[in-house]
Amino acid sequence: MFRLVFLLVLSTCFANSLHSQEVKSMQPNWAIKLPLDTLQARFDFYQAQHRDSASLYAFAFLKVAQTQKNELLMIQAYQNLATFMEITGKNEEAILYSQKGLEKLANLKGQEKKIIAFYCLLSIAYTKQVLPKQAIKYAYEGHNLAKKIKDPASIAETAEIIGNIYYFTLKDYDKAIAFYTITADYLLNYDFKKAAGVSSNIGNNYYQKKDYDQALKYYRQSFRIAKMTNDAQGMGYSSDNMGLAYRRKKDFQKAYYYFYEGYQYRKVNNNIYEVINSLNHLALIEAQLNNYAKAEDYAKENLQLSQTTKNYDLIAEALETLSKITEQQSKWAVALKWQKQLLAAKDCLAIQQNTVQLHQLAANHDFMQQIKENELLKKDNKLQEEIVNAQKRTIWVITLTGFAISFLLLFMWYAKQRETQAKQNLLRKNLEIEQKNGQIEKTTQLLSEQNQELAQLTEVQNKLFNIIGHDLKNPIDNLSGLLDLTVSKDISQEDFWILAADLKKSTSNVKKLLDNLLLWSQAQKKGNVLDIKELNLYEMVEEKQQLFSLQLSQKQITLLNQVPPKLKVWADANHLRFILRNLLANAIKFTHPQGTVTIKAKNLANEVEITITDTGVGMSAKQIENILYFSKNISTKGTQGEKGTGLGLLFCKDFIELNGGKLAITSELNKGTTFLITLPSI
Repeated sequence: MFRLVFLLVLSTCFANSLHSQEVKSMQPNWAIKLPLDTLQARFDFYQAQHRDSASLYAFAFLKVAQTQKNELLMIQAYQNLATFMEITGKNEEAILYSQKGLEKLANLKGQEKKIIAFYCLLSIAYTKQVLPKQAIKYAYEGHNLAKKIKDPASIAETAEIIGNIYYFTLKDYDKAIAFYTITADYLLNYDFKKAAGVSSNIGNNYYQKKDYDQALKYYRQSFRIAKMTNDAQGMGYSSDNMGLAYRRKKDFQKAYYYFYEGYQYRKVNNNIYEVINSLNHLALIEAQLNNYAKAEDYAKENLQLSQTTKNYDLIAEALETLSKITEQQSKWAVALKWQKQLLAAKDCLAIQQNTVQLHQLAANHDFMQQIKENELLKKDNKLQEEIVNAQKRTIWVITLTGFAISFLLLFMWYAKQRETQAKQNLLRKNLEIEQKNGQIEKTTQLLSEQNQELAQLTEVQNKLFNIIGHDLKNPIDNLSGLLDLTVSKDISQEDFWILAADLKKSTSNVKKLLDNLLLWSQAQKKGNVLDIKELNLYEMVEEKQQLFSLQLSQKQITLLNQVPPKLKVWADANHLRFILRNLLANAIKFTHPQGTVTIKAKNLANEVEITITDTGVGMSAKQIENILYFSKNISTKGTQGEKGTGLGLLFCKDFIELNGGKLAITSELNKGTTFLITLPSI
């Protein structure tokens, strides 16, 4: 018998191998020439039986969708692959394709049902990996979205998945019952057959809780629903479950009645595996009723049917039942015979399981090989896209520089207008002095103040022009040189990309300069009219911490937000964001890798005191003076060569004072710097 089983297993594996080779011989180029609806139909047909063929059509569908660059088709392809991987037990791959599908759906609207389908696939895959935390997370997300769009089928499906997790994995039977009840309530409106199965699951949970009366209530409900649709399989399951419940209640006569009733329904349904299960129950219950002759008859019939399936789990179960029945009758010789056959069946089962595992490993290897081929194809496509986008990047750099020059000219014109306006104001004051002889002394003093204001304005303008000219000259010169080399074709493609990368960094600094100038000039244009309101300082610092997360990670700098969560300040929101952004950028720029930047704040009498402290390179007294009194360009490089515009700190001081605050700086070379800001409190 052992040799016969072994040969049978080998022949089965050989047949599967031949089928795999036949599928591999099909060329993907042949498959992708088929229409998409044909590929989908063949995938749906083959996935239940010929899984290698299903895999071929699923990947062919994906390849066609990628070629057409159709987002909805690619989403369908990922759903096909995720479903196929989940069915075949490749749960990691099912998770991978489900996540790819959700990434595509993130940019689309009106696709909630597709999103729910991927959530369900992720939940089932994580459940099979025995990761209930992730499984329940995605199941709840799908359930909440289904309730949001009020789709009964999706609500029922997601509630059933949640119930399955609580029942089979987490063993939380009360929660499982709650969600199965939701499922049953919806299914009773449109799917009686499935509602019968869910009612049976509710009964199973009460059975696990040892509440057999409640279990029987739901088993009877399941039976009634199945009977309404003439579902012999459902009636067989419900009868069998009622037999199990009565056996637990020690009512063996009723248990036998329902086991026998289930047996009759299962014979009508002609499902050999269900009939085998009923025969085993009947054999055991007859033995408990001391009807050993009938028990042996049922057990032997069970063994004969099990042997036709060549399923050694079932064969072993039938042999074990026969062994128990004969032992109860003290037929030791017969019991020994069944025990020997049981050991042989278990040996065959072990061989069968090992063979299946080997076949599964081979299938996984083929799948990973196909994944690698797809990745290579993606890399080729990406390379082509890079070549096409190269010219777009060059045009972008030229356009950005043009905008920078245009903005500079506009800023110079605006400054000139302000200077002219100041001169006109001065002339008007002179006329007023001539007309008002009685106020000569007062007018003379006012004129002196106007002259001083004009001189300061001119000095600020000249310094701004010097700084702007210095910070724009090099990027523009570099861009001009790169364009000359490109036009004359005196530069290789490799050198072009190196220079373009450096130029991109330079233009990034130019953009920062222009952003600062734009905000500052807008403030000046409005005549310093502020939008003062109550602001939560802690939340604004958290916002900037997210903004600088990449720089902090690259330099391994720790940013500590020690601002009290409920602390409020009275300021213009745009100005405060500008101040925090520039001071934090400055602190990160001059802090050594693995250093620390700390932000603290506290309420004083009528103001809030904010400190930003870093463990960076520090500043000299002369550098601090340059910042506070705008004596010259203060731009310096950071600890990793980071460039700046030199204007951010100057504008910070301006905005702090506009908001009724003050700026103070304390620093020590090689130890760090502290910026102290005071703003009005609420």
